[in-house]
Amino acid sequence: MATVSINYNFAHFRAKVAPNTVLNDVLVDSLRHYKLLDDEAPNNCQDWVLLHNKKPVTLDLPWRFLNLSTGVNLELKKSEAGSKADEGNSVKIKWQVTGHKTIVETIRSSADLKDVLDVLASKHGWSLESSNTKLQVFSKVVPYAELRGLTLDDLGVKSSALVRLTNSETIQQDSSGVDPNKEEQVAAKPEDLKGTETLAKKHVLHEVSAYIPTDTSIAKQIQKDENADDYEMTVDQARRYQHMLLKQTGGLGGPLMTKRLRQEKEESAKTVVKECVVRIRFPDLTHIEVAFEPAESMKTIYKVVSESLIDDSMNFTLNQPHPFEVYQPDDRKLVDELGFGTKTLLMFDCKDKGPYLRNEILESAKGLTDADDVRRDRGEHSSDEKISDDVVKPKISTSDPKIKKIPKWLKLSKK
Repeated sequence: MATVSINYNFAHFRAKVAPNTVLNDVLVDSLRHYKLLDDEAPNNCQDWVLLHNKKPVTLDLPWRFLNLSTGVNLELKKSEAGSKADEGNSVKIKWQVTGHKTIVETIRSSADLKDVLDVLASKHGWSLESSNTKLQVFSKVVPYAELRGLTLDDLGVKSSALVRLTNSETIQQDSSGVDPNKEEQVAAKPEDLKGTETLAKKHVLHEVSAYIPTDTSIAKQIQKDENADDYEMTVDQARRYQHMLLKQTGGLGGPLMTKRLRQEKEESAKTVVKECVVRIRFPDLTHIEVAFEPAESMKTIYKVVSESLIDDSMNFTLNQPHPFEVYQPDDRKLVDELGFGTKTLLMFDCKDKGPYLRNEILESAKGLTDADDVRRDRGEHSSDEKISDDVVKPKISTSDPKIKKIPKWLKLSKK
């Protein structure tokens, strides 16, 4: 746990701080230690400030957001403004109440919070009769019954902030059932997003699909479609990004795991490979895509590729690009021995010059931009994909046409 050194008149006081500790609590503890806090006037802590490099430190932010080093020296001094100037200080508070719209109200920082809530409840129709009603400011949670005599200054709120008013009974009622007539669905957890993903149709085994390169590269097409200022993030993209963070950190709000524990968890959560879709890239940038059974061998892949060539007797090898490895036409199984996944890319290596594929295959070839993975990266659904019907996708109501595009920072380069 980190420590903070509070200096006052050549005396030193060390206070322990947690990541969620607000420095206003440290200020109160320091005043009590130096016997500067008047019990008859508990609000006189407003007359004091903590200085770092002769500059006031924000008292209403958690420790982890202050960017201060462990053991930092802070100086306790009397505020020049004084408590009289703070009596008329007003701050804007954004109120989030369960079951109601978010509102913004300007209130005095020295006002009694219980009186403030009573006025706002009668104005906006909030229900404060339940004993489960709680007020949350940053990491502090105060029951409604204990708000008498507390002010925003006591909670460390010196400027605009977000305050939540929660009711555990309302939350339990809302979670027990969901109204099917609502257009907008409640945000799902990252683990539940798997049901909203597209379900691809199973490929026909050993059926060869060819793709030819386009005149314009994929990277230039993406750059042409997007705007320079298009950095909007949708709700679905934010959830996917949160899911990526969850996988890296071991779960936000959950236990932190080491790299070995995360690897063990990922190994146990791995899905069974039901088919291996192998894409072969030729030197002339043409591609073929073929589906195989996981128990089939490299000999089968070589056989299917040979049947697709103009010359069946052409000598060639299939290589893994990175890390480089040459696969020989042996009897090793694709998944168990070679470690192939659901989709694998192999490079066609041959001394002969192209073209390599038979005319019948090239006649039915599609552009590389029509490939399923390319369309999926660009935010489009291919023709052989369908959306799961048993899960309702979160609906985003917006009139901004740019929200439908993939933000520039989230796109992957195709170079």
